[in-house]
Amino acid sequence: MDAKSILMYVLALLLIGITGVNLYATMTSKKRKDKSNQSFQKIIWPIEERLLSEMKARKLNYNKVRRMLNDQDQGIIFCADEEKRKAVIAMADSSVHFDYEDLKDSKVLYSVKGKKVEKAEVQATIKDTIYVYEIASREFNPRSFLGKVLHETAEDFAKLLEEIRNS
Repeated sequence: MDAKSILMYVLALLLIGITGVNLYATMTSKKRKDKSNQSFQKIIWPIEERLLSEMKARKLNYNKVRRMLNDQDQGIIFCADEEKRKAVIAMADSSVHFDYEDLKDSKVLYSVKGKKVEKAEVQATIKDTIYVYEIASREFNPRSFLGKVLHETAEDFAKLLEEIRNS
C-alpha cells in the first residue's frame, strides 16, 4: 500500500466517524426538543384551560395569543380580542383583564451589573396599577443563547403591549 491509499482509508474512516456523530446529535436533539415541548405544554396548559373558560364566560374571541416562559419556568400568556378591544395577561395564579384603553404604559426594565444583566422585567400600567412580569430573575449574559432568548421575550412582550396601547 502506498501513502495515497492509506490517506484515503483514513479520510473514509474520519468521514464515517463524523457521520456517526452527526446522526447521534440529530437523534438526541430531537429527544431533547420533544421533552422540552412536553415541559412547555405542561406549564402552559393549565393557564390556557382557565383562559378558555374565562373567554367563553366573557363571550370573547382571543385572536391574538402569545405564550411565554420566564427563566423560572413560569408561564405567561397574553391574549387579545381585537374586535372587542379587550385583552388579558395570565399567569398560573392570576389574570389581569383590561380594555385596550386602560393600558397606559408598558416598558422593559433591565438591572445591569457590569457586562451581565441581573434582572429583566416588563412593567405594564393598567388603569393606575403597575403590574410587573419578571422575564429573567437570575443573572445572565446578554450575548449568550439564553440571554438572547430572554431579551427577545421581554422586548417582544413590551412591543406587543405597545401595539395594543397605540391601536
